[in-house]
Amino acid sequence: MAERGDVRAYACTRWGGASTTATVRVGPRIQAGGLERFLTDRWTFYNATRSGLSRSDASHPPWELARAEVLHAADGLIAATGLPAPDGPPLALYSAGTSAVIGATRRVTG
Repeated sequence: MAERGDVRAYACTRWGGASTTATVRVGPRIQAGGLERFLTDRWTFYNATRSGLSRSDASHPPWELARAEVLHAADGLIAATGLPAPDGPPLALYSAGTSAVIGATRRVTG
């Protein structure tokens, strides 16, 4: 991630070579509602390991969110999963972060 003023540039590469790059301009803070909360609040983390699937619970205060204008987006991660490409303009939100407490990892049985 790189910051320059109110612009944030992101790049990530997944194992296997799939990558995503995005550049956004951070806008005004918002009072997050239903959709924003749904998209940003995560209470469980899953992880695939050699021994199988595991999960951990998380606890955190609500994210302080701001609107973000997408200046550039090139996504290869979604296609790498086999899902269809998104349709329509991207929705972007920004947060400087929040603190979280992550619980113990437990193996998921299926």
